[in-house]
Amino acid sequence: MKKNKFILTLIMAVMLLMPLFCISVSAAGFEYTESDTRKIIDGIVYDKCGTDENTYYSVRALATSYEKAQKLEKAEILTEIDGYPVTHIDFARIDYPNKNFEYPLIKEFVIPDSVTYFSVFGLINLEEIVIPDNVTELGQSAFWNMKKIEEITLHEGITVIPESAFSGCKSLKKVEFKGEITELGEGAFSGCENLVTVTLPKTITEIKDHTFSKCGKLREVIHEGKFTYFGDNAFYKCKKLRKMDVSDAEYIGCDAFSGCFRLEEVIFSDTKDVIIGCQAFKETGIEEIYIPKGVDFYCECSEDYYVSDSRFEKCRLLEKVVFEDRDDEKFVIGFSEFKDCDALESVVLPESVNKLTIQGSAFWGCKYLETINLSNVSAIYECAFKNCERLSGAIYLPKLTFMGCQAFYNTDIEEVTLPAVVRYMCGCDEDYGPTTGFPGNQFQDCDKLKKVTFLDADVEGTYTKKITIPTKMFYFCNNLETVTFPSNAEKIILENNAFGRCRKLKTVNNTEGIRKYEDYAFNGCGIEKITFSNKSVTIGKFAFSDCNQLKTVTNTESITSIGEKAFMFCDSLTSFKFSETGKVKVDARAFYKCPKLAKVTGSESIVSLGDAAFAFCESLKSFTFGKNLKTTGEKVFHGCKKLSKVTILNTKTAPTFGRKAFYSTADGIKFVVPNSTVSKSLKTNLKNTNTKNAKITVAK
Repeated sequence: MKKNKFILTLIMAVMLLMPLFCISVSAAGFEYTESDTRKIIDGIVYDKCGTDENTYYSVRALATSYEKAQKLEKAEILTEIDGYPVTHIDFARIDYPNKNFEYPLIKEFVIPDSVTYFSVFGLINLEEIVIPDNVTELGQSAFWNMKKIEEITLHEGITVIPESAFSGCKSLKKVEFKGEITELGEGAFSGCENLVTVTLPKTITEIKDHTFSKCGKLREVIHEGKFTYFGDNAFYKCKKLRKMDVSDAEYIGCDAFSGCFRLEEVIFSDTKDVIIGCQAFKETGIEEIYIPKGVDFYCECSEDYYVSDSRFEKCRLLEKVVFEDRDDEKFVIGFSEFKDCDALESVVLPESVNKLTIQGSAFWGCKYLETINLSNVSAIYECAFKNCERLSGAIYLPKLTFMGCQAFYNTDIEEVTLPAVVRYMCGCDEDYGPTTGFPGNQFQDCDKLKKVTFLDADVEGTYTKKITIPTKMFYFCNNLETVTFPSNAEKIILENNAFGRCRKLKTVNNTEGIRKYEDYAFNGCGIEKITFSNKSVTIGKFAFSDCNQLKTVTNTESITSIGEKAFMFCDSLTSFKFSETGKVKVDARAFYKCPKLAKVTGSESIVSLGDAAFAFCESLKSFTFGKNLKTTGEKVFHGCKKLSKVTILNTKTAPTFGRKAFYSTADGIKFVVPNSTVSKSLKTNLKNTNTKNAKITVAK
């Protein structure tokens, strides 16, 4: 019961108070209708507002329907109604059932001196407007989208320019402020495409979000005071803006000056701290920039986690960047910070920072950047220096703990020294989105790279036990000559194409720690000698294929598997020794066309032999099959013209040889078997091998 009484009382209170306030919501549909608080005079809609002591009328619309609005050419506002003054012109956008409720034909709009508040909507073709001296307040979007207005004078009573006040006034060239303006609202002049010069009083210290956004012809902002705040997109795409004093700024928001192509100079205070948002100076004309220690980078402009910081991205004229030494232990160069700064030649990083992070794509495409000191860098993310074509000399990275994919892709560096204790990872592609790609390509296509050294320990003296060289890390480094691995590493893994196609790579030191050679690890390299670990080693497909200078391989007894085409086209390889006690898998074409391979020992340990495993090894003279090999692939010894002796050790049966296993071997090839039983099975097995004049001999 008490609840019902309360609700009834509340309803009555609302009904009593409603007449005291201006009704700001339109009637349903497209029509405005007259009521106790609304009058329609000459088609113009007036709403009664205020209290008994302060009652006034507000103009809510110039026509009662959408159709009438489209035909209206002139509107003259009354001074008073029923003895109450008309003080407000407020075409609140919420009043319009249709967002396109505009007055396209109106060219004359007469405002009486009684008006103190002004805010309109829909006068898209009005060419001239006179604001009475009595107007002291402008509403939000007061002149919004008046596309043909070229000049506006605001009298002394107006001190605040509200949000979006002149937004979309494309023809506006001049605004005269007779009063002392204290505040510019967000987006106040956004989209004023023809605005050339703005004079602001010293009382204005803040340029809020989007205030002058997309003012394409704005050349100059005359200001006697100091700006302390530049909001997000404050001068976004002001393409002709030449200078701006930011020396007193405490905050420069995201995209604040982005797209200001002719902005040539930015000076930060040496004594004041300033926060700079992401993309703040993207695509500007800045030529040189000094970043004091008080400058802090910050980015929270997008919900997209992978948004670029990009504060100076595509500053095509930027030649020099200097970071002052800082008191911070850590410092971050953000994502795409200087990406595509084509003219950037010199970057000085703060040497005082112990842990310096360079985020993804930070210097991507800075094709004239030649030198940079990275000795204090602890993390370099994906594509950080990608396509810095002139980055040369020696890169020394003693503190590095993390490196992303393509970090130095296609640079001219000549020497790299880095710790073995580095975590490699790939976080994004060219669209800055997450990928599942391989964490490699760090130095791919570095044509001038000659020497790579992995340190025995990191900067803190921690020794390395396990190392992984990621996929294509040094792929196509055509001039790489020497690689040195840590002497103390217990397990090194070379992932796919780690050194693939490094044609001049001849010397690889401390290979004893390499336990896994994944696919194409040294494919096409100029290696002359390799020493394998004395512990179990696996070799992937194509791992040493086309290494035509490889002559000597040692510690091969530790190899447990040899992948497809692993030693294919090793033209200089003369001998190979398998384990005498272990079990080894040899996949298809593992030694295909090794023309100088004359001696293979320990082959008794082979438990599987793939198709054409030794095909066209033209110098191979003999081969022994152990007890554990049951079958072979096809064409295993096809084209081994000098193969004249095959020994079989299995005392129960001969292996089942695949089709053409001994095709085109020595005429009258001799098979030595342990007994007559094996001899019989061998005769059966040789029927489909196209072996010419084979001779079978039972060992004594």
